[in-house]
Amino acid sequence: MISIEHFRKKELIAMALLALLWASANLAFRDSFYISIALAFTTMSLLLLMTCRLGRATLSLTIGVILSLLLIQSGILDMEWLLLPALIATSAIFEICVMITSKTRIKSISLTMIIPALISSAILPWTLLLTSGATTLGKLSMEMINMTIASQLSALAGTVIALLIWELIKTKTFALRIMHE
Repeated sequence: MISIEHFRKKELIAMALLALLWASANLAFRDSFYISIALAFTTMSLLLLMTCRLGRATLSLTIGVILSLLLIQSGILDMEWLLLPALIATSAIFEICVMITSKTRIKSISLTMIIPALISSAILPWTLLLTSGATTLGKLSMEMINMTIASQLSALAGTVIALLIWELIKTKTFALRIMHE
């Protein structure tokens, strides 16, 4: 069981800041599904790179989803609410895939982030289909394939952006403090 004592104070601050960043970016880019996916994968990848611990990205995205749901309920954000639980499931799949790829012989940090992003983002549109309660898969097949490819490209862009940001900040003192408290 995970308790609050298992989290370091700086990890909690980083998780809250990245969740707030994701929720406010959803507010800025109101109706863009693919930008939301790219930003979600950017924040998840950055958090995993900074903390080097699993579970933090899913929890941070869950906090961001709760903030987004509050914005949706208040009428500020006009986002489709079905996207939010699907993103939580996708982030859990992303972290499981990161764990699996980190145990393999792939020693490139880029590939251990990009491969799970592509796998979990391919599952996202199908998770959305299941949560929406759609029953006809026949007429949706080509649209779902297109949506899967587009979400993979968005996740790839978000992960690459996170890796580029990480290359810029990994030697800065605040990043080193989060990594090695």
